[in-house]
Amino acid sequence: MFIKILKMKIDILTPIRFGGPQKWGDELVTALRKKGIDAVNIHNFFGIIKRFFFSDADIIHTTLPLFFKFHKKPVILTIHGDYRKENFSKYFYPIAIKKANFVTVPTKFLMEELNLKNCKVIPNFIFLDNYKKVKHKKKESLRIVTVTSFKFLDKAKGVLELFKILEEVKKEIKKEFDFVVVGGGPYLKKIIEESKNYSFRIKFTGFHKNPKEILEKSDLFLYYSYLDNFPIVILEAMACNLPIVSNDVGGIKEIIKISKNKEEFKKNLLKLLNCKNIKNVRNNKKIKNYSWEKGIDRFINLYKNCYR
Repeated sequence: MFIKILKMKIDILTPIRFGGPQKWGDELVTALRKKGIDAVNIHNFFGIIKRFFFSDADIIHTTLPLFFKFHKKPVILTIHGDYRKENFSKYFYPIAIKKANFVTVPTKFLMEELNLKNCKVIPNFIFLDNYKKVKHKKKESLRIVTVTSFKFLDKAKGVLELFKILEEVKKEIKKEFDFVVVGGGPYLKKIIEESKNYSFRIKFTGFHKNPKEILEKSDLFLYYSYLDNFPIVILEAMACNLPIVSNDVGGIKEIIKISKNKEEFKKNLLKLLNCKNIKNVRNNKKIKNYSWEKGIDRFINLYKNCYR
């Protein structure tokens, strides 16, 4: 069976629009190839449509709702977020779930939220060697960063909450800080306008395909959102050895210690900022559990089970 798996080809289908799922697909391909398994990430329109009718792969692993197919190839469906929030594709997911050989989600939270009884929980992973650990030194001025997507109103509102919290925090500390906001989308312009109402320094980078370059030059990572499941940027911040303060949204509490409400968020942030020297936090010790090197076998075992 192991020899047969090595000779297999896996077609991975991810969205046309670049984002977390497409990046996940690229890294899954890399991890599989390191194991000697042929795989390709397909994220162009015609390539995706073709897989509904024909595929020369042995297994199709999709993040898109493959709700019908004219071939008998096994299908694994990985759902990264609450598809009920989607405009159009939400209607196809229930059919795709029933037709898939296996369904996976990255968190227990999403499994319970979508009421998926027969699915596998396999978290997101990253390549740890791709990240440089920040060496925290005593500084008079800190660089605080958040990474989000302004394509979603619920995430944009989270950044507004960070503005309010940081404005309150500034009055209670002596340290100076810059707040770097990474991300693009239709709500960015409105958020930039709102940022002019606050007294601390805010820098907007816009969309950044590889935010680790910014994380590696930062001191502290903040995350606040009203909609999410398992943002990969949390793992990236952990890999960069950044202390993290996050609100309680989606399945983030399955990865790190979260702040249950706005008051606790502010308290945890103040605790970090009042340290003479910001150092590593307990959260980041778990990062080895989320390496592709450690996690890829969980997907390979699913591929094996498709032919048992």
